[in-house]
Parts: sequence; structure tokens; C-alpha cells
Amino acid sequence: MMPDWVPLSGAAGVEWLAFINKPNITNSNAYLIRTAGEVILIDVGSDPRQADAINAALRGCAGSGRKLIVLISHCHFDHIGAIDKLDFTSDMEAIIAIEASGANAIEGYDREQTLAYLYPPVPLPRARFGARLFGDTDLPFQASTDELQLGPDLSLPRVSIPLAGGLVLEVLHTPGHSPCSLSLRLGSLLFVADIAAGATPGLVGLAGWNQPALVRSLAALERLLEVDGGIVICAAGHGRLMDPAAMVKALNTARCSAEGLQGVCEKNDARITALKAFALEVLSESKQLFAALAGQVFATHHWLTQLGDEEEAERLLKVLDSDEIEAALADMEAFFDRFNANTDPDLGLVLKASATMQALGQRLREPANLDLIRPTMLRRAISLLDIFLETVRGLDLSIDAAPAEIPVLLAEVVSELDAWSNFDASAAFDAVEDGESFHRFMLARLAAVSAPQKISLDIQPGIPAAAIHGERFKVVVITLLETLSGGGQRQLDVSVLGAGGTVLVRFRGTPALQASELPDLRRKILERLLGAGVSLEFAAGAVEIKVPALAYAEV
Repeated sequence: MMPDWVPLSGAAGVEWLAFINKPNITNSNAYLIRTAGEVILIDVGSDPRQADAINAALRGCAGSGRKLIVLISHCHFDHIGAIDKLDFTSDMEAIIAIEASGANAIEGYDREQTLAYLYPPVPLPRARFGARLFGDTDLPFQASTDELQLGPDLSLPRVSIPLAGGLVLEVLHTPGHSPCSLSLRLGSLLFVADIAAGATPGLVGLAGWNQPALVRSLAALERLLEVDGGIVICAAGHGRLMDPAAMVKALNTARCSAEGLQGVCEKNDARITALKAFALEVLSESKQLFAALAGQVFATHHWLTQLGDEEEAERLLKVLDSDEIEAALADMEAFFDRFNANTDPDLGLVLKASATMQALGQRLREPANLDLIRPTMLRRAISLLDIFLETVRGLDLSIDAAPAEIPVLLAEVVSELDAWSNFDASAAFDAVEDGESFHRFMLARLAAVSAPQKISLDIQPGIPAAAIHGERFKVVVITLLETLSGGGQRQLDVSVLGAGGTVLVRFRGTPALQASELPDLRRKILERLLGAGVSLEFAAGAVEIKVPALAYAEV
């Protein structure tokens, strides 16, 4: 059903239509604005059905003598794929406008800059542009170019287009998500295209993405909304309409994320395919890990119920809300099933996984859960989510490596696990009078059942320092110890050797370890967590981590 024309506040006699889609990467929103002398179309999308709805609305404007201006926010396929499906009426003078580099990308059939390579094999539209903004000085309509000053050292290039009734359409150049990204202002409406999604995992590092430009554009638009009280409606290329406060929050969140994204890797077709495979790996590992977390909570819930403290038992379930976590993972798995059954782009799966991982990470970091879940298992879960998001963003996982003493890191892990395994009988009596203390005590005892019971540590003297991310190394060691212990090992022996420029950490068990006790999928994820240059392998009845040693001069 086609939306209705509604008045646009702050612009007398102007009406607009919003074609809003459920957020996806295959088809953008589109917007029609109708003044006394012009019809302005902002983006088209790639869905022929949306193009049909736009055509129907344009036919409703026929016979009015209005001029049609089609403004394309940027050259990505999901915004322009159906542009050749537009049916311009004969009495409407049509001008299609885009930023100059975007025109070159579309007219040159550049499948990389338009991101057409991400989608099923579809042709780029044969569009020709009558107006190349921020490039051509001779435009087919009256316009002026200047800088919109927003503060010291902060401005945006602006093209101002006079419209009927004394109105002015402001077109702002806001690169970062793409070199050709545009934002628009008319009356009370601010359209920001995809800029607020510019720091989204999966979109970061795509062709044309530019971190410094993105940070600057986000800061400028954020500032514009703060100083211009005339804006009351904010529209984007994907998703719902927002009020200015919500958009400022979205822009600020994106800017803060973007500021930490220096030096990301470019996402080409091969990298996105690899990320898809990694997303499937993380889903499998997440299901097992979150099942273990939920198991701890449900076991404690059972014992609290048996002891007659049903109120505390129900409160425990609400704190973690394992149903919410299970639903999120099930939703992602269902999405993967739909993905495998059709021709949706690989990037769609990566973005869906990213959104799910972000939501789960936020849930686990809530203060109530930090005390509720065994710290070692909580760190495993959060690290798994973080490593996926950092990989999707294109960050180099080796950049945080620093000189570290591996024997010290191992001793800290063993000490932490011992703290959970040691039973203090007096603590049970101290906790029994307080429901919250008792359920946390019960969680600790149940969690300790799955913790390794006997760990020996044998360290060769003179082990050199190694370059590694210390916290991630500890998470990998904890995961290995808990995984191998869960396989029935009565004792785990950890030895550290230094030889040939390598620090070797070897895990042996009693009884002897079998390769099946460390699933290859988990091994790959842990190796990825350790970073470039570090290997994790099963060899001759042992699990081995090999870390390049640092020469003492480097430390």
C-alpha cells in the first residue's frame, strides 16, 4: 500500500511521501517531496516493486507542470538499482543529480564503488546524470555553492537550490560511508542517507569507506542538529524516521565508534566470503557457550526452588534472561537458514550476525550479570563476541599485541581457576540467611564442578617475553583448560618451553588427550583470537600454542 502525502512542517505548501522499508542491505528507503513547482525524489532503491509505487505517485503529479529533480544520495546499488525502472511522465522535465564521483562510478559501471559485487549477479542501471554536484559548475538548474559553517574548523560543502515559494533545498556533501554521500535539508526535514550506519560492523572498510571523512561528516551533522532548532524530522537511507534527539544519539554513537577504526582492512569479495564462514563458526560456538551459561543459572534455579525460595529463583532467571539470549541465537540461525535457501548477499548474513553479537555483548556486560556468571566463562563469551565484531570491522587483531611474560599470564589463570575450585564451608553458612548471597554461592559451587580440578604448571627457566595480547591469551588458556577438563581429564599438565625463537605452551592430560577433545572449529576460533603469527595445534597427544619470542632488546 502506497503511503499518503503529508504536509512538511517548516515549508509552507509542501507535502512529502516516505517509502520506509524494514532495514536491509538490498533496498533503501525512498522519499518524494512535492512543492508548488517541483517534485523531488530522494533515492530510488533497488526493488522494482518500490519503483512501481514511486511511478504511481509520480503519475499522480502529472499535468501540474512541475519539474522533477531526482537526487541520489550516493552510488551504492541498494539506492540506485531500480533507477532505470522509473517512468517519467512526458510533461515533467526530469533532472537526475548525484555527487560527481558517484556519477562517474555508475556511468562507468564500476561494480566495486557501487558495491554491486556484493549482490547476486545483476546489471547496474544505465543511468545518465544531468547534474554532477560538487563537480560541475554549470548545473541545469539555478544553484549556489558555499560552505555551511558549523563552528571553528567544522563545515560542510553545500549546494543551495532555490525552489518555488521561496524555499531552498540544501544539499550537503557528507563523505565517509562513500566518497559521494550526500545529506539534504528542506524545511524541518534533514535526510542523512547512510552516514549514521557508517561505523556499523560489516559496512566498515567497504570500497570508498573513509574513516577520517566519516568522523568529520558525523561530527558536522551532529553539530547541525544541535544548533538548528528548525529541524524536527530526520530521515535515513534505511530504517525508521527519527526525531532530532534520537538522530543526535545515533550520530554520536557512530562517531565514537568510527574514531577507533583507524587502519581497518578493506573488505573485498574474498574477505566478505571469509567473514560469512566465520559468522557460521561463531554461531556454533556461541550456542554451546551460552547453553553452558544458561545451564549454570537453571541448576541454581532448581536448587533454590527445592529449598522453597521460589521468589529468589524467579528473580535469578529474570536477571540473566537466558530466554532472550536463546531467542537472539535462534533468530540468527533462522536467518542463516533463509540465507542458504536464497540468493541474498553474503554481507547480509555478516551484518545480521554483527547485530546479534552486539546485542548479546551488551546483555552480558550488564552489571547484574557481571556478578552472576562465573568470571572465566563470562570472559570467554564476551571475548568471542568482541573478536567477531573486531574482525568484521576489519581491525588488525595483532595491533594490540605487546611484550608479555607468558609464565606470569599462566600463573594468573591457574590462580583464578583455583579460587573457584576451593570450597569454603563457612561461606555456605554465612550465605544461607540471605537469598541473593546464597544463590550467588550456589552459582559459584555449580560453576566449580566444570572447572579443571588439578592443574600442574612446569615452566622452563629463562623463558623470553613474547608479543601477544595478554587478556586474549588468558581467555584462550581458560577455554582450553575448561574444554579439556569437560572431556574427562582428571589432571592437566601445562608446560612452557623456549626454543628456536618460540615460546611453546604445551597442554597434556591424564588420561592422554585425544584430538577429538578439541573440536577443529573451536581450535580455529581460538587461533584467530590469539592473533597473527601465533599457532594452536594438536600434536602427539598434546595441544600446543606457539608464540614468537621477542629478543630481549625488543622488550
